[in-house]
Amino acid sequence: MARDIRSDADASTFWFFRRHSRVHLFVPNLIGYARILCALGAFSFGMTSPGYMIALYFLSFACDELDGRFARMLGQQSTLGAVLDMVTDRVATCGLVTVLFGRITAVLPQHGDAMGISVDHIRVGTTVVLIGLVFLDVFSHWFHMYASLAQKGLGSSHKDTSKKDTW
Repeated sequence: MARDIRSDADASTFWFFRRHSRVHLFVPNLIGYARILCALGAFSFGMTSPGYMIALYFLSFACDELDGRFARMLGQQSTLGAVLDMVTDRVATCGLVTVLFGRITAVLPQHGDAMGISVDHIRVGTTVVLIGLVFLDVFSHWFHMYASLAQKGLGSSHKDTSKKDTW
């Protein structure tokens, strides 16, 4: 059975796992830093080793889920963590789209004319679609964050699910 660190009688020995003054050393923020390193590693392998890229991107994705879970479990929610999470989400999406664009355009000269469509048309169409996906990602998160802020008020998080929402 897992122990609840917050209810331990001698929790002072676990200062690292409680809320403390060193926000940059909160467990969720450390997970966020690991997530950034995994994402950067994934993008560095994007054009040369797709297997490594997928593995590292998956680790980054797993860290994305874990940072919020640990923040709530340990009571270590912070503005730094929220900003780190949202910015890393957007940068990771843009990086993934950039790698996809690079991979697609790398194979176009070899296979583009075989499909009966000019390579330039495919490149332009791919560019428009992928840029549209980036805009959709950024705008939808911005809209969700501000809609939640308008509904719940200042000091609330767009990820707060403690109150019953109507939508």
